[in-house]
Amino acid sequence: MKLLLSLILIIGIISYTSSCGTNGSCGNSPFTLCKNNATLLENGGQRIDIDKENSRILFTIKYGDEFEPRVVSVPLQPSNDNNQNYLKSQNTLYGQTTYTKVIGLLQLVGSKSQDIVIDIERRIAGPTSNIFFPNNTIGNELTWNQIGNFIFKESSNVQYTCWPYSNKIFKGEIGKYNDLGETLYNGPCFEMKSPNNNNNGDLYIYDGTNVIYKGNLNPTTKGSYIRDLPMVYNESKPYTIKEFDVSSTDLYYSNQFDKKLYSVSLSDTFGPKKTILSDLPSSFQYYNDYIYYSLNGKISRVSVNTGINEILFDSTSDISHCICAQGFTGESCDHCDQSLNLVSWVNGIPRCIPLTSDGNPITCDYDYQCKSGICREVPISGGVKGC
Repeated sequence: MKLLLSLILIIGIISYTSSCGTNGSCGNSPFTLCKNNATLLENGGQRIDIDKENSRILFTIKYGDEFEPRVVSVPLQPSNDNNQNYLKSQNTLYGQTTYTKVIGLLQLVGSKSQDIVIDIERRIAGPTSNIFFPNNTIGNELTWNQIGNFIFKESSNVQYTCWPYSNKIFKGEIGKYNDLGETLYNGPCFEMKSPNNNNNGDLYIYDGTNVIYKGNLNPTTKGSYIRDLPMVYNESKPYTIKEFDVSSTDLYYSNQFDKKLYSVSLSDTFGPKKTILSDLPSSFQYYNDYIYYSLNGKISRVSVNTGINEILFDSTSDISHCICAQGFTGESCDHCDQSLNLVSWVNGIPRCIPLTSDGNPITCDYDYQCKSGICREVPISGGVKGC
């Protein structure tokens, strides 16, 4: 029985790290760095996601002394671990150019591949999403008029795509360029979710106004209209649902008008709604009786049963933390496949930079790294250098 929380308990337990002092205190300097100048990127369309197999939450940060944003992760459980195993650098988001601005994480494709979907702004076409494979290669790219989302089934190589631009839901292969597969449903789709351990294939669809419908990942009739599906929930204030998620028993959604996060029982969606958070999170997800969310520079979780709130990462804190140098991965932060990447040293600090198909690094630090012999600032890129 979930508690009706009229006021949430903001306990704010910070238990994620102790302070490191120097790069050397993080273990494998200079491949491990001690930093405390991170900014959580959360108000430009970035989202959080949960790696359920590895029990970690992914989000986007940017350090003041680095040009590129990073996708990083921390454990779902609070911890006192202060080494690089707590805050892990999953991806360094290289690739900003004159016409492309890298925004940050949208979704994780899967725990096995660790591929991600990133949000990119094309300076002419507007926002797009890109499946971001290893070595900065791109899968299918979608133009957003409103950010939609995906459901990935990595074991069967299946991708479901909610694409608001086309008013359709598709089913196809993961990351297949310019081919989203067959049309499952027609009609406005701004977000879709399927519960964990969902043996029935239930699919919940938000139409972008105020209604959430229930369909199926494997409908008997393909191409039918979303508006003809059973209505699960109708929010009384149109255009106020920012984001939603579902468990096997409850629907959770953030309301932009009330600036709160609510839950309603799926068995009685016309019954009373419960306040889970008395704030509007930038992004949130439900997992195992917790709402994980980003808000005001912090990654936190709140129990849907007790209301206890715990801070997992606080970018506003002056507590230092350990993290791998840019582009490096592994337990000792020293993995960089040099058949696909270039190791560049700047002021004694390395970074692992992907090579493009023409053999040039995707960004550069020195002239000798470019086949043309010239490394220079890319116009209207904010300061990134390229060959």
